[in-house]
Amino acid sequence: MSVCVAVSEDGEARVVTWNEKQIAAYLDNCVHFVGALDDLNLVIVASRSGQNTHAWHAKASPLFLQDSPPRGNIVFVGSDANGMEQDVDVDALRSALRAQYGVTF
Repeated sequence: MSVCVAVSEDGEARVVTWNEKQIAAYLDNCVHFVGALDDLNLVIVASRSGQNTHAWHAKASPLFLQDSPPRGNIVFVGSDANGMEQDVDVDALRSALRAQYGVTF
């Protein structure tokens, strides 16, 4: 279990403590990598089943892979240098998103 930030397709964010199965369930068991914040050791995963481009894409498109804009829900997941899960530093993520993209949660 680790602290993650789950963001619904419409941009509603919440801090959660989930394991890999819970993350997959939130993403309709169709998980794919859509971006990263290397300086915060975060990866961003999304559902493949969403109908609309994620609400944060317009403001924060540099977060996401250019050839694969996120659709549906997304989750920010912490990862250490060895690829092992770790808690998201929520305060650091909030600060970075606000400062770089004007996104708040």
